[in-house]
Amino acid sequence: MLYNLALNNQAPKFLANLSSSKTPVNAVLFSSFVSLIGVFLNYFMPKTLFMVLRNSTTSIALLTWGGIVVVQMYARRSMVSEDISNLKYPMPFYPYSNYLIFGVLILIFVTLAIDKVTRVSAILCPLWLGFLYAVYKLVVKKNNMKTI
Repeated sequence: MLYNLALNNQAPKFLANLSSSKTPVNAVLFSSFVSLIGVFLNYFMPKTLFMVLRNSTTSIALLTWGGIVVVQMYARRSMVSEDISNLKYPMPFYPYSNYLIFGVLILIFVTLAIDKVTRVSAILCPLWLGFLYAVYKLVVKKNNMKTI
């Protein structure tokens, strides 16, 4: 996956380097290194690491599904009535179902933030989103400067 991302300019170029046997060695080594970090963290935090990772996955899933709902709402608003009538899978009860889904996602996130065990993941979720946004802005700015 890292190799393909690097080929598409969505990851650092060094991850696209192939060995003489056509193996993406840098991508494999990088993935192995990140996995090794997980092994060490599990050694030092055996009781809490799984919970943190599980809850972080939940937070990221909430972000993903929230993004899907928002994008679907904006896409639907930009459609003309003819396009809407040609939808193969229209969202039932649009736009109310979107608001309901978004409300449920917010409720799950608030539940994560209230519980002491899952609070760390709830705090890290917006920080992660901010980090991704900052990296995106840096990459877009860098790519825009290349085209000038």
